[in-house]
Amino acid sequence: MANCSVVHRLFLGTQITEIQESLYLKAKEKGVRGFSSRDPSSLMVDATIALAISLAKEDGVANYHQVYLFTSAKCYQGVLDRIQSIARGMKARVKEKCSPEAQKDLLKTAQTWLSQLALGTPKLLDLQTKPDFWVSIGYSKDDEVLPDWFRNRLMG
Repeated sequence: MANCSVVHRLFLGTQITEIQESLYLKAKEKGVRGFSSRDPSSLMVDATIALAISLAKEDGVANYHQVYLFTSAKCYQGVLDRIQSIARGMKARVKEKCSPEAQKDLLKTAQTWLSQLALGTPKLLDLQTKPDFWVSIGYSKDDEVLPDWFRNRLMG
């Protein structure tokens, strides 16, 4: 997993809040994959997207991983819109601060990382096998229909 704090600053361009830092630390230490919240705040959504991007690549390794971004039906459109907004914001920041040559390289790399995200609302019956790389937005530990491996990785 890439450094979540670095990914956060690069892709989101914002300061990391306490709740976001807690997710990043618990993801690294305990394998947490999202917040236990059916109605996550924008800070939670941003942190979970940054975590997903971080999971797409390991530091020092050339290969990328597909990361499943499991999203409840209620949150799906908002998460999709936020990922698009993050990409637009990053593009604007890179164009403002970097030379044309650096822009091309940075934006190509960012596009590669973002293309590893597989956003969707899972069919619960299809979740019996845990994917290697995944995060969750809009689900709770109280959602008994979710498999244990899923619920046990939610923070909160």
